[in-house]
Amino acid sequence: MDKKTEEDIIKCSRCGLCADVCPVYKAKHTESALLRGKFLQLLGLIKGELKYSKRLKASIAECLGCEKCKIQCPSGLSATKIFEKIKYENFDKVTDKKQIKLLENFYLPLYLGSSVNREYVVTDNIYTKEEVKSIFSEKLIKYMQSLEEKGVQIIQKNVTINKNKKNWQMNMDF
Repeated sequence: MDKKTEEDIIKCSRCGLCADVCPVYKAKHTESALLRGKFLQLLGLIKGELKYSKRLKASIAECLGCEKCKIQCPSGLSATKIFEKIKYENFDKVTDKKQIKLLENFYLPLYLGSSVNREYVVTDNIYTKEEVKSIFSEKLIKYMQSLEEKGVQIIQKNVTINKNKKNWQMNMDF
């Protein structure tokens, strides 16, 4: 979680004004359905008193993203933006964008697309030197194929894989 998100969560005064407009709270009538309750759980996460759990994830996922609470909030907090940043414990932001093209070779400096956060689970794996080389080789081949599909020509390939103290490092000179 980044510092700005933590500051926004701390900024919540827990006044409860969002209860009047929150459709989830109106349906459930529980503190965890209210923004104040969700932020208290997140404060516990920030302070290290709570761990990211399925229950916390489910509580955050209940938010409909209607932004009605932002209108009521004296601090102007956007729950949707905060929850989007912490909805997942580990995630990659995947952006799919296309540049706007007017003519065959005339592109505008504008892009149209969308971004999606995709959750992943971290696992610890121990690989042999041969397995690491094989994995890197496969990834390199896929990367090279994607470049070729985009029309990028590579004249010379020079790839080295080295182990530095605890980590493996792949260097590429194209």
